Amino acid sequence: MKKSDKDRFFEKVEFTESCWIWKGGKKKSGHGVFYFNGRLTPAHRFSYEFHKGKIGKELYVCHKCDNPPCVNPEHLFPGTQKENMRDCVHKKRHAFGERVKNSELNKYKVEEILHIYSGGFLDQYELGELFNVSRTTIQAIINGRSWIHIERPENLKPCNRKQGSKSKASKLCEFDVLEIRKKILYKSRAELAREYKVNFTTIDSLVKGKTWAHVK
Repeated sequence: MKKSDKDRFFEKVEFTESCWIWKGGKKKSGHGVFYFNGRLTPAHRFSYEFHKGKIGKELYVCHKCDNPPCVNPEHLFPGTQKENMRDCVHKKRHAFGERVKNSELNKYKVEEILHIYSGGFLDQYELGELFNVSRTTIQAIINGRSWIHIERPENLKPCNRKQGSKSKASKLCEFDVLEIRKKILYKSRAELAREYKVNFTTIDSLVKGKTWAHVK
């Protein structure tokens, strides 16, 4: 008699007091894969939808426990790609390709940086944290000052410090301004001033629209 999808799934699960550990096939990232409906499906996604109900294709299934092979539905939650990436930054982990063990970049990491930035998923500081490099390194990649041989997304806009400000001494660019206006929802002006290495008044003025009013 043919086994049901439920039986096939649970025979590959090891139950512990906390996580349910997937013992079947896995990706390099450690996430399990389960053959379902004629194709390989992330095991944790199957578990979440089996126990909690279907979610949209645009949503990811993330781990509260930060344990890739875990398929315990109580340790899982749905989120957008942007939320999933921010969760990676918050937990100091890297969910894209190989783990970042040091500050060295390679072709695949640079392509991922360009893709993430052009999609508006993370800002330069968050990318620096995610890939364990400085913001200056990220900015050089975005502006085409380094890794110039890597194909760049068509919608990628460089962060040009001469753009948007008549002041040659301006420490901010348009992308910085957009990032600051988003971050003001959860960070103070003083925190942003330290982060972007400008004074409190600069942050206050651009948030209120007294400066950089053309950037929206």
